[in-house]
Amino acid sequence: MFRTRIALSAPRLALTVSLAPIPLLVPLLLLAVTTLCGCGRGADGRAVARTAGSSAAAPSSAAAPSSAAAPATPTPSPATVQPRRHDQPLALPPLPAVLHEMARAWAAKTAERHPFAVPPRGPTVHHRPAKATELDMGAFFASTRGDPPATAGSPVEVHEMLFAAGPDATLLDDGRVELRFETLQPAPAAVAYFGTVTPRQTLAIPRARFVSRGTVDATGKQHRVLLDPRRLLKERYDMAGFARSGEGLLTWRVEVYDAARGTTRIADGRLALTCAPAPCKRKSAKISALPTIALGPLVEKVGRDAMTVVFETDVPTMAAVLVDPGVRLDTANPFAARSVTPSRRHELRVTGLRAGASVRYEVAVFDGAGATRFDRGGRVRLTPAPTERPVTLALMSDSRSGVDVGDRFYAGVNLHALRTLAVESMRRGAEAIIFPGDLIDGYTTVRGDFERQLRAWLHAVEPVAAHVPIYEGMGNHEALLDAWEGGYEADKAAPSSAEAVFAALMTNPENGPPPVDGQPPWREAVFSLDVGPVHVAMLNTNRWIRNRLGDDKHPAGAGGNREGVLDDTQLAWLDADLAAARAAGARHLVVATHEPAFPCGGHTKDAMWWHGKRPEVIAVRDRFWSLLVKHKVLLFISGDEHNYSRLKVDERLDRRWTTPVWHVVSGGVGAPFYAQEMDVPWAKHVAVFEPRQHVVMLHADAERATLQAVDITGEVFDEVVLTER
Repeated sequence: MFRTRIALSAPRLALTVSLAPIPLLVPLLLLAVTTLCGCGRGADGRAVARTAGSSAAAPSSAAAPSSAAAPATPTPSPATVQPRRHDQPLALPPLPAVLHEMARAWAAKTAERHPFAVPPRGPTVHHRPAKATELDMGAFFASTRGDPPATAGSPVEVHEMLFAAGPDATLLDDGRVELRFETLQPAPAAVAYFGTVTPRQTLAIPRARFVSRGTVDATGKQHRVLLDPRRLLKERYDMAGFARSGEGLLTWRVEVYDAARGTTRIADGRLALTCAPAPCKRKSAKISALPTIALGPLVEKVGRDAMTVVFETDVPTMAAVLVDPGVRLDTANPFAARSVTPSRRHELRVTGLRAGASVRYEVAVFDGAGATRFDRGGRVRLTPAPTERPVTLALMSDSRSGVDVGDRFYAGVNLHALRTLAVESMRRGAEAIIFPGDLIDGYTTVRGDFERQLRAWLHAVEPVAAHVPIYEGMGNHEALLDAWEGGYEADKAAPSSAEAVFAALMTNPENGPPPVDGQPPWREAVFSLDVGPVHVAMLNTNRWIRNRLGDDKHPAGAGGNREGVLDDTQLAWLDADLAAARAAGARHLVVATHEPAFPCGGHTKDAMWWHGKRPEVIAVRDRFWSLLVKHKVLLFISGDEHNYSRLKVDERLDRRWTTPVWHVVSGGVGAPFYAQEMDVPWAKHVAVFEPRQHVVMLHADAERATLQAVDITGEVFDEVVLTER
């Protein structure tokens, strides 16, 4: 799904025509006219028009969707590394109507034979205070500094929450939508902004059109806002065709002032609706609610002939994934995948796809009454064989909230930077995004808070993740803690550990090390994957972390790890994984984890260095790096430091490291910036250091791999041919 540009100069065309045999003149002239008028043909052969500064226009929705795989893009020349673009528009024409009809028939039949309850929506409870002492993250971590007290104190809650429950949306009998939520501290009445999603836009990003002011009770904690979706039926505002089709999507954003922190807090949501009779009139239409996909769809674990589609609904639903019949091997079955029991969360594995195809998919959900809703889904490019064609990956991390307001301080996430750079990655042709940790602020003792932050991260990326799989690792901020007075803290024990909750919400390959009794799992936090010629192994340098190791007064008892340390199990798994990848034909090996091996800007105090004062940490780092040298790993990528740096680690740093390995830190997705530190032994060897918000693009074919660092404005500020080392 990348656009290849063919430039044809007029003199060369004239020469070609003058020398060509007469039978070739007609096609050549047609090509010339096509080039000069800005017209071309899509991957399915239909003519499409181009306008200046835009990609090809979407094919007509009346025509059959394309099932052809996108053509390969030539590898850039060594002299210049050019970003790859989409070679065809990511237009989302609807799938054949017969698939929708079959899905509706299945919904009606299932609801009749096996009805299930449709419970009321909400409330969604995030936190009910249970401990006497509650601290924010800054206050608690101030207590962790200095000498420990003589005895550990009582357990405390640590979080920076405002929303205790909700916001939850309920359709009232009069056709209005009621938003209700509860705050932990008194807050003034909230404001809600509501609208819908722009139609025919590839990325489903909401746009608000109206404002509604809410009310609050005498305690200042119980909030209510009313929205009138019938305003979207008015012709001048009905950009999505709600009145004509009888179906629409109401999107909303709540903003409430947090007096304790002097800023506003934001929450987003949506509700699928119907109106009748269609075409609907604003004053007389009957508004009803449909089951709503509240999160997603997200494409995950994309392989050569399979993929997983993940989404959550606001009520229990049955669900199915529909795909373009032209890319399915089993054409007799109308559903690519479907659920077998009602659930609010669906992870549907789609198999039997044509290898390497570009897959157009949609999602259908229905509730216990048979009410059916279709989501427009996306278009996904299945991964190629190692030598089939070039690929592009995006590498980035550290999207926790910035020191700012609004979308830069969004439920533990810098939504602005994260979404902007995810969109930039997709625009530059990424087929997968690798994200090694610090998705969120984390460092909370409240599971509901931790889950809400992770869902906020998924909400930020979902417009892109409907088309491009994202593989997430864990960082030090993916921390779900137990905490005690006196500054003691430790990751929660299994089965309530951060690793277990992370695995429940994120969907990654499950080929990591086997579990160990009494310890947090490695499942979906340590894994590997292949994208064409590139093999990526993800590790977890922040597993089972606790402070004050060796303090026998620690309430968590024995066990746990120091930040930045890789355990023996992961090192043994990595050794075997890299060997197997080489044996299977992988051309370029990439290893990712959150903590840098050679930090140089913000985390020289920990990571895999600890100011050089922890010999046991450095010994583990050297064992780890020797594995990378042994298997001739091309690139090590990490985050943690909120900047970009590139370092070639070779015999200049250690005589044992005879094979150079690139060490790149890419922690530029919105977390507060760090400057460069020069008091590390490798400082003079750092080739590039930039504190910009950015993404790293990796372009690779079977023989060659190149890297580009692209900042949030789209400027390429570093590029290197990695295979020339």
